Amino acid sequence: MTIIICKVDFLHHFSFFDSGTLLETIFPFLKGVKPKPFTMQNQNVDILISEADQLLNRAEEELQRSEEDVTAYLVCHNSRQSINNYLAVYLIKNGVELNQPVTMAKLMDQCRELDGRFDLIDISQIFCRHEEHDEDYCLNIEKVSDCLRIAKLTRGFAINESPAY
Repeated sequence: MTIIICKVDFLHHFSFFDSGTLLETIFPFLKGVKPKPFTMQNQNVDILISEADQLLNRAEEELQRSEEDVTAYLVCHNSRQSINNYLAVYLIKNGVELNQPVTMAKLMDQCRELDGRFDLIDISQIFCRHEEHDEDYCLNIEKVSDCLRIAKLTRGFAINESPAY
């Protein structure tokens, strides 16, 4: 038996169905709509998006503090991790295995192969883009602000359902 989770937006809750015909019987306007089955991959993508969003929000909050109080390391680290997560989300959603060792540059290259929109994201000024580890970071507020801007742009492309070009 396949369990299908269908989010019904106007009811704001999840409903569990074991067959598409039952779903169509209860909600006739969904006739022919194929709900997305709940899979471990979907769950992992949701977890990565949630984590990336939290990291992005923390970076934004930190950067909103007065300049002398900003901890640039937090903005740098959280922005970098959110970029990596968003890129990984895009690849996982498209069934692409991540090239090892994982670096921001390799993830970006893989995303660019699938979708030309990623060519619009310039990560050349992110000096840690080739690093496998979190050991290097920037302390310049302008530099980490750029990383945060890139993280926001990456999020838009990675989780947007519009078709690639």
